Amino acid sequence: MKALIGCETRGMAEARFLTEIQDVVHRLNLAELRNHMKMHIDLKQQEQKVRYDKTRRDAKLYKKGDLVLVRITSDLATGSSRKLYPKFKGPFRIHKILINDRYEIEDLRENRKRGRTVAAADNLKPWITIQGELAITADINEFSCSSP
Repeated sequence: MKALIGCETRGMAEARFLTEIQDVVHRLNLAELRNHMKMHIDLKQQEQKVRYDKTRRDAKLYKKGDLVLVRITSDLATGSSRKLYPKFKGPFRIHKILINDRYEIEDLRENRKRGRTVAAADNLKPWITIQGELAITADINEFSCSSP
């Protein structure tokens, strides 16, 4: 047969045996490839965590009763530009402190029922109140303009 086709013919038993060997080798290569990929993924995740943690800061802590503003995360489509719309709404009062930097807040705005909702600390900022009168004085003579 070698003279006709250039190679030795194999019997059925030999073909099955070779197929089994190839399957085992293929499975070993897959296991090695999976281990290599797992190590690569773990390494990349560690690099990404280090990069993320460089700029990450702890969330601001609020106390029960603090007044806050809440970031507006979604708005109805009005067809007009929202560029100059307010970015925050409020005031809201911290009603309860939850886990994972979450707060239960209640709405204090006029004409609103006192509904409560949960907000993350990264979507809150303190409500600034000015105590007493704000007195800004300037000497008018100091800012005079001269005509040419």
